[in-house]
Amino acid sequence: MKNHQLHIIVILILVSIVGCSKQEHLPFDNQRNISFNAEWKFFEGHAENAEDFDFDDSDWETVHLPHDYSTVDVRQQDSIHVGPFVKSIKDGKDVGYLRGGIAWYRKELTLSDKEKNKRVILHFDGVQSETTLWVNGTKVGEHHYGYTAFYFDLTSYLKENVPNSIAIKVVTPEQSSRWFTGAGLYRNVGISFVHPIHFKTWGAQIVTSHLSKDEATITIDSEIKNTTNQEANIEVAIEIFNDQKELAQRTNDTLIHIPALKEDKLRLKTQVSQPHLWNLDAPLLYTAKLILKNKGKIIDEYHQEFGIRSLDFSAKKGFLLNGKETLLKGACIHHDNGLLGAAAYPEAEERRVRLLKENGFNAIRTAHNPPSKAFLEACDRLGMLVIDEAFDMWIEPKKLNGYSRHFEKSWKKDLGHMVLRDRNHPSVIMWSIGNEIKERADSTGLAIAREMISHIKELDSTRPITQGVNTFWDHPGREWPETASTFELLDVAGYNYKFDRYEEDHNDFPERIMYGSESMPNQAYENWQLVEKLPYVIGDFVWTGMDYLGESGIAHSTYQTEKDVEDSFTMPWPWYISWCGDIDIIGNKKPQSYYRDVLWKRSDLEILVHEPIPKGTYELLHYWAWPKESKSWNWQGYENRILQVSVYSNCPEIRLELNGKVIDQKKITNKDKLTAQFFVPYQPGELKAVCISENSELTQIINTSGEAETLKLIQENKTADENDKLIYLQVSAIDKNNNLVPNSAAKVMVSLEGGLEMLAAGNASPLIEGSLKDQSFNLYEGKGLIILRKTSDSENTTVTVTSDQLKAAQIKI
Repeated sequence: MKNHQLHIIVILILVSIVGCSKQEHLPFDNQRNISFNAEWKFFEGHAENAEDFDFDDSDWETVHLPHDYSTVDVRQQDSIHVGPFVKSIKDGKDVGYLRGGIAWYRKELTLSDKEKNKRVILHFDGVQSETTLWVNGTKVGEHHYGYTAFYFDLTSYLKENVPNSIAIKVVTPEQSSRWFTGAGLYRNVGISFVHPIHFKTWGAQIVTSHLSKDEATITIDSEIKNTTNQEANIEVAIEIFNDQKELAQRTNDTLIHIPALKEDKLRLKTQVSQPHLWNLDAPLLYTAKLILKNKGKIIDEYHQEFGIRSLDFSAKKGFLLNGKETLLKGACIHHDNGLLGAAAYPEAEERRVRLLKENGFNAIRTAHNPPSKAFLEACDRLGMLVIDEAFDMWIEPKKLNGYSRHFEKSWKKDLGHMVLRDRNHPSVIMWSIGNEIKERADSTGLAIAREMISHIKELDSTRPITQGVNTFWDHPGREWPETASTFELLDVAGYNYKFDRYEEDHNDFPERIMYGSESMPNQAYENWQLVEKLPYVIGDFVWTGMDYLGESGIAHSTYQTEKDVEDSFTMPWPWYISWCGDIDIIGNKKPQSYYRDVLWKRSDLEILVHEPIPKGTYELLHYWAWPKESKSWNWQGYENRILQVSVYSNCPEIRLELNGKVIDQKKITNKDKLTAQFFVPYQPGELKAVCISENSELTQIINTSGEAETLKLIQENKTADENDKLIYLQVSAIDKNNNLVPNSAAKVMVSLEGGLEMLAAGNASPLIEGSLKDQSFNLYEGKGLIILRKTSDSENTTVTVTSDQLKAAQIKI
């Protein structure tokens, strides 16, 4: 160890910076992380001897990754099986009645001449849930956590000049998760062919070790592996490119000696002048190219994007990004992509981040597991801060067949993989070691937490460590102050649903940095007032930013006639969506999102109308529920019925008018929480809210639409990825004046021409309506979504939507 430390010191002294003059060398054929997603053979169910080299898979289905088989329709359709949904699944409400089980994937790999002398590494960004890999019938290894990336070196199992068989068995047990997991090879798979002496996978860490206005010092640690039987003297150089892909800096070649069959670490430093800082408004990215040479010839290149930025956390100043106070407007989200299930298409991952950012969020908590690489890359590009979370359970189980069965054996590897893969993402600002862990304040749990924290700090000491901590509802009789021993270990304290303890805890622990790691939508006002008021409370993360599959109906509301009704935690079949999101499952704003716009001063005036409440009943809201409001004044059949209208506003006074007649005028005080409520006898026409202030009269209007006449198709903006293969089409019902008809539930049929494949189609309803992939579906609140994949570059590519009730619409892609 002493010799190794001396080696690093010497290298730091020897490295010199050369200018930006171009260094000539032959182009290098970099074969790292080549997509391995195409044309896998797939079979769902038991398959005897499917790992064997000569197994006949010719009658298996051919699929392209990412692939989530849990959202594919079940072959048998009856009262128990509806589309992909299976009513009889044990605890099906947890996973949205979407199945797991056993499945197999097979693919052949034939080495080309240039690949025969390389190390062959197969990379998985995530597989649900428990994975076993064979090559040519020989077992290579296993992986037991569905959310962490992993890889296998296949070199010693492969044969030359023949097709090699790769077989993967995946198992997703019933009762293994509290939410929908998906099933299968649901994230990207890549393959690398690297020189026997190479940079290790995830072996580079890039840190801004010093930052000023004029200069940034970049420290780059790299791990190099020698898999040969001979020692080697090799040279390492680093080139830094700015966000415009222009060379910003280059180091001289540095010589390093690596013994046979050993690994070594190398630390280099360089300076970047006039650095472009990564921030929320201008998320500028640099790229480091690590170059490995042997006798002057390039043998490996490792490309790594990074951002130059600084993070500071304190109880006195809060959270500072590049020295600027930043309040975390946070969303907790699960990992699924709505109608696509868990399939982590890069375009779908970017769309989720974009939707959250467009709706005011600047931070995401990846609850309760590491996200895909594509998701973090989208956060880097779009300027979104991330709390990267590892686990929902440790040793104590939350579900019978959950990850706790593997935790003791696997946690260190899985936690290490999360940190190693994600530590260069500028978007990641904290590591979270767990959520609502049962043993969080026990001696066992505290010992585990210490080990985890120590392990993370070994791999990355640049970010604070946190955890989502809850009250002891899972341990009746224990009180909140017992969490002190848990928080003492953490750099930043995550409070799940405990904003009422911030100020009291600050008196006892004045240096504690806090944030709302989970909060309820209907308590947004209370939470955000404290974030703005208290410097030691750095943000709030609502549960959740978007609807997700599973935990069915945790945000339900019901109409009751009796008081003190015992409410259920979730809702039964046919509920399959959580319904707690600010954004629905297909990407539309829900009522609580309009309230949050006012709360965060993105809007000063919003009108929401409650649906007619059945006479003699009251609305019972479950914990995460929001009242059944919408931006609709289409209530035909309820003429003269009194409707509740909520006007959310930052204005001191609101006037409400219906068809030009003043209904009422109300002041808004602090106790009203930005809300003025009115009770209006329904008549179709124009409902108008007027914000009365000294400076202006801001207005917002909701009109009754006409009858639905026509379908409308809109193609969403393309993502930043020039290789974009997914197409999102919004479908809506409109009247003759092009107004949305929000009460239309018309059935829509989709037809495709050209190189297009239907991936998913449907609406945002929380109730099961059938297939997620069928080419017909009903609109919900006048809207639906079609998700397509390009299969060719055909110019004659059109989508047509028809309905028996409405005029058709067509769009050319």
